Amino acid sequence: MIKQKRGQNKKAAIELSFNMIFSVFLIIVFIAVAVIAIMHFLNIGKTIQTGTFINDFQAFVDNVWNSAGSESSVFEALVNQKVQKVCFADLSKSAKGTKENKEIYNGLRRNGENNLYFYPRDSADPQSAYIKHLNITAIIKDENPSCFENTESIKIFVIKAHYEALVKVSRE
Repeated sequence: MIKQKRGQNKKAAIELSFNMIFSVFLIIVFIAVAVIAIMHFLNIGKTIQTGTFINDFQAFVDNVWNSAGSESSVFEALVNQKVQKVCFADLSKSAKGTKENKEIYNGLRRNGENNLYFYPRDSADPQSAYIKHLNITAIIKDENPSCFENTESIKIFVIKAHYEALVKVSRE
């Protein structure tokens, strides 16, 4: 029978615990990387949904704008669930309307000549866009910003009168 010294058993126990600790550390690192990757892909999905909303709305406005006579149509689409409101605003002019409108106005990021904004500001990426052929002066006549609530979807009435060159939006 071979006698083992006391120090040898302790060394084997220490090596085993170091290997276990290292394995647990690697598992934690792999899980963290997986969570970060999943969050990144979910963010990309939200960005795509917001971009799709902007593109679809621009195409809808273009169709109404290109119509020969007067037209009134309803645009309805889904947008990221974190978006509470879709707003049309001219941030070069002062806020108008209710106290809530003024709070929303202050929460919008000034971003060039954009006229469509998602509220709250960090709920969508991109946070704003420029929609061509909109009569933003008529849209914000009573309220700046003029916002549409995101219930299950965004519902926007798009109107072009026969004698007008640009399109307006309204809640009804």
